[in-house]
Amino acid sequence: VELRAGAHEDPLLEGFEGRLPVVRVPSNQIEAPPTSVILGGTARATELFRFGESAYGLLPHVELTPLMFKVELARTLAENGTSAAAVAAVEAEQEAQQAAAFRIMDRFLSWSRDFVLDRPLVSDDDEPLVPT
Repeated sequence: VELRAGAHEDPLLEGFEGRLPVVRVPSNQIEAPPTSVILGGTARATELFRFGESAYGLLPHVELTPLMFKVELARTLAENGTSAAAVAAVEAEQEAQQAAAFRIMDRFLSWSRDFVLDRPLVSDDDEPLVPT
């Protein structure tokens, strides 16, 4: 995913420059809500956005484990007749993709925990849903 200017300042993407190494899944699309901050994508498609303070939309699958990666690669190869050279190129990026995925997921989980602990959720009758 090509990152837009300023994306590296987003709490989730801090430190990523230029592009985010991810596994793209063909023929999927996402549409960002009108007030979203577009963080990445191509000239034709939005692939990464933030909506408000705490909601993100990310088209590529950062959550792929090594086994899921191999299964997705085999499926794509079977469906699209991808060349062996293309498969090798994708496999060569697997380690970078996995490292980026863990950085993003760790940051999101840490940020989510801090968000909840700093801003207790309340029920309809103003009772906190998490300890304060």
